[in-house]
Amino acid sequence: MQVTTSLNYQITVQRYLWVLELLMKFAEFKQLNMFRQAEHLRRHGHLLAERRQDSFRLRLFAAADFYAEEWCEWDEERILFIHLFQHPAGLHEYLHAIRLPKEL
Repeated sequence: MQVTTSLNYQITVQRYLWVLELLMKFAEFKQLNMFRQAEHLRRHGHLLAERRQDSFRLRLFAAADFYAEEWCEWDEERILFIHLFQHPAGLHEYLHAIRLPKEL
């Protein structure tokens, strides 16, 4: 009985932490270093579109209450920076290419 209770508690805590991470807001996300931001986007963000600008590959993610634009050199995986924004005007360059998640 004790093992089951302990296991249930661990599962409950893990789910709680997962939900908190999933619902991370703009201000909290900005506090993370770029590595953690990229990790969060891969795990919890919705990849909406990808485009090329000069020699860069830009990937647009939607997260809880913001958008994130990941900048990489075209043929490399290393992220140069992540641009964050909340206003829908930032989506203008992506409108033709946005792919909505299947669950919508």
